[in-house]
Amino acid sequence: MPTEISRNPFNGPTNGHSSQFDTFVTEAMDYWQVPGLAIAVVDQMKISSRGYGVAQFEQDGMQDFVGNQSRQIVTPQTLFDCASMSKSFTAAAIALLVDDSAFPDIQWRTPVSKICEDFAYEDQAYTDQVSIEDILSHRSGMPGHDNSYIGIHASKPDTPRTVTQNLRNLPLSRPLRTEYQYCNMLYTSAAYLVEHLTQIGFGTYLSEKLWKPLGMEWTFSEVTSVPVNERVNLARPYQWVPTDPENFPGPSTGSYKGIPHEDMPEGIGAGSVFSSVDDMARWIRCLLHRTPPLPPSAHDELVKPRICENNDPLSPFLSPSFYAMGLGISYYHGYRIVRHDGLVNGSAGLMLFLPTQEWGLVMLANSTEGMHVQQEIAFHLIDQLLGIPQKQIFDWRQHSIHERAKYLKEMGVDFAYPELRDRKLDGNEVIPALENLAGTYGHPGYHTVEFKYGNWRLEADWSERSMKCMLYVKDHAYENWFVAELVDIITGDNCKLRCQFEVGEDGCGSRVGIALCEEIDELIWFDRLT
Repeated sequence: MPTEISRNPFNGPTNGHSSQFDTFVTEAMDYWQVPGLAIAVVDQMKISSRGYGVAQFEQDGMQDFVGNQSRQIVTPQTLFDCASMSKSFTAAAIALLVDDSAFPDIQWRTPVSKICEDFAYEDQAYTDQVSIEDILSHRSGMPGHDNSYIGIHASKPDTPRTVTQNLRNLPLSRPLRTEYQYCNMLYTSAAYLVEHLTQIGFGTYLSEKLWKPLGMEWTFSEVTSVPVNERVNLARPYQWVPTDPENFPGPSTGSYKGIPHEDMPEGIGAGSVFSSVDDMARWIRCLLHRTPPLPPSAHDELVKPRICENNDPLSPFLSPSFYAMGLGISYYHGYRIVRHDGLVNGSAGLMLFLPTQEWGLVMLANSTEGMHVQQEIAFHLIDQLLGIPQKQIFDWRQHSIHERAKYLKEMGVDFAYPELRDRKLDGNEVIPALENLAGTYGHPGYHTVEFKYGNWRLEADWSERSMKCMLYVKDHAYENWFVAELVDIITGDNCKLRCQFEVGEDGCGSRVGIALCEEIDELIWFDRLT
């Protein structure tokens, strides 16, 4: 039987200074170099919470609208970016509309195009069939296309409406309802659908219908909605920059790089919610105990699996995972876990609950690497809760180290061009001159890419994109194929992509194709404009 300590780790024994659980948490934070973390546990109806580490370092040099605050420690009321955990609110907002007699045409299987004229795909058959539950369960045939949105610094920034309107210009990759493909844009479209139908701002709708009834007074639909006098409670996102990357993860020397807070209206519905663990625990408690303001039918639908998310379990004791709507479902040692993660530059979050145990957990961190800490802590607590024998305890740290190394490898040239391993170089091959490939190219869904020649390479500035980045083309692969490098301006993370130019008789580029969407086998083709 679970003990009081196994259900609430904050009640555990101490070593005179901190509890054994506190020691476990801080060791994991030190290993992954996570500056701050907040944790809340829901045990039946009771919420217990604690903060660890630093929300913001003193004089970190950041000068965004939040301002440069003094050093702040993490508390259960510290505000973090919830990232994709926000999707559960979007799905819940739609669930309230489905239950609302004022909107009789809004049902889970209603085609979105029937109630929103801005919604259309490139294929009319899809447009006619894609339903509300399809877009909320990532099974509509539309892949991510994350590099297609335009951010707030552009002359014509995206809005939820323009993101929705642009869907018709983006290629599909799978038949309808056959495969899980995570798509942030469709959750932004769902948020726009709420606004379109109710004529109420999405944030206002969430606040009035969900957050206020639940007593969630520290939850905001976007960072700019946080009142000025409360912005001191915002956790600053950070990236750890190790002196020697070869020695990371693990105790290492280095420094934290602050990441600015920015408004992202083009991401509302998919992310952008800011909240504290205390408030998010109230949301988990609502889902766990199936309480108002959601009706019973909404609780049923939000956790009903719609499609297999991952058929490759992370551990021997974890089932394949399934996606419902704004929440994922899996089974661990036979116990059902409902969860959703959140990840964005400098922030990580995890919320989950075990219905049969009447137990839930929320964690928020101000570091991307916080996802590894949260995974370790979550299963440490779940193993204690369920009384899992030591010989069946899975090593999540080693799993994370392996997955991180695998991810970094997949960002390299060998993954982009596996055929180069066996290809013999032809010394007589004519290589197109990069300077002749410079110019502006356009795609109806991905807008424009303007390549300028300089520093012996082609350079395109995509800093106005939502995913701020630079695009470089320098290294030749073979024939008219090159290696494109997509570099995140904020973090410096980069990945290598396949890139092909079509060259005219004059030696100048007429088209360029870039592998900007991993779910699509073909390239995204831009036609030359100038």
